Amino acid sequence: MNLLSTTLLLLLLLFSPTAVVVKHAAAQSADDQFLAAREAARAGDRARLERLVPALHGYELEPYVDYWRLSLRLDVPASDDGPAEEPERTMPDGCSPPPTDTA
Repeated sequence: MNLLSTTLLLLLLLFSPTAVVVKHAAAQSADDQFLAAREAARAGDRARLERLVPALHGYELEPYVDYWRLSLRLDVPASDDGPAEEPERTMPDGCSPPPTDTA
């Protein structure tokens, strides 16, 4: 087989309807992975979300996945002692609290 025949065959395979279907299936699979990642984030399932991250590398909506990962990390308490307590709010020295409306 000469170079021209090989090139034509490769071009035919590349632009055949089968190749288009395979590309569409891969895109559909990435869309399904993205939707699964979104559901994992909504459910708060960090482990499942992390398992889906490698499959979405380079996906056009990958920044959303990064956002979901970060937002789930922010929801985790700093220690395993239970939920974080609200810190006591105090006024700095020399400052007085804002006036209250007594009307």
